[in-house]
Amino acid sequence: MRILRPALLTACLAALACVPALGQAEPKAKPAMAKPTGPTALLSLAKDSTQLTVEVNGQGVYYAAQLDDLATGGSASLSYRSQLLVNWEYLEAPELTILGATSAKSRYSTAGLDVELKQTLSAGPLTDSYLLNQRYTLSNPGTEAITVPVSRYQDSDLFTGAWEWTDAGYMPAKGKWTYLLSELSPQSSTVTNYVGISLSGGTEGRRVVRDCCGQTEVTAEENGLVSGDADGDGTSDYGNDRAMTQQRLVTVPAGQRVTITAQTLFGHTALSSRADLPTK
Repeated sequence: MRILRPALLTACLAALACVPALGQAEPKAKPAMAKPTGPTALLSLAKDSTQLTVEVNGQGVYYAAQLDDLATGGSASLSYRSQLLVNWEYLEAPELTILGATSAKSRYSTAGLDVELKQTLSAGPLTDSYLLNQRYTLSNPGTEAITVPVSRYQDSDLFTGAWEWTDAGYMPAKGKWTYLLSELSPQSSTVTNYVGISLSGGTEGRRVVRDCCGQTEVTAEENGLVSGDADGDGTSDYGNDRAMTQQRLVTVPAGQRVTITAQTLFGHTALSSRADLPTK
């Protein structure tokens, strides 16, 4: 498989390199990522004591996902870079149709497939949590079946109160979700920021939490591995700058369509333990 590097990312977004977490002092910033070019939509929703705003483009790429505490006025960035690639192709951002404050739709073509994307932000299952649902419908207008890899990547940059990278990886056994958390050992006395991803549809599902950065193929050898997990329990034992990837292989028969769903769970919750997080 080939790796295509985003060629469109030209404008630096230094302000989002590291956003203070709910009133904390700023950490030393790592090199700023560039903001997606082309049309974008701001999806925003308030729940419990917080509000989440995610800026998405027509391919489902987002870098900005900001959570605001409505009670204290503090804020935290829960995403540094996120994207879903079909056949490793990063495309010119298509036009979006904004359907309301929490949803948008778009169309584009890639790898011989026509893609319809609907993105919806809704309330999550936990206190102060939000679910971004991105549904990709892949249609094959040709006369032969097309098989492509689909890769979902998330780099979040989640910090401790002392502004050290935590990005604690967590991969529940036999579950569909993969997580990054701001706390190595969540407890109810501390609010934990977290981001979880899942990718459904297709076959040969693989997932990994790596040391940051780079969206590349998840090999069979590294499938199921979590960076920093020395004892094999599916969780990181120490903090580091990490990113997570889920990958599926998708076959679309000639004249038919297949749906791939990418879900992202954003949260700012006093978890009693990692077991509070959804697994399926």
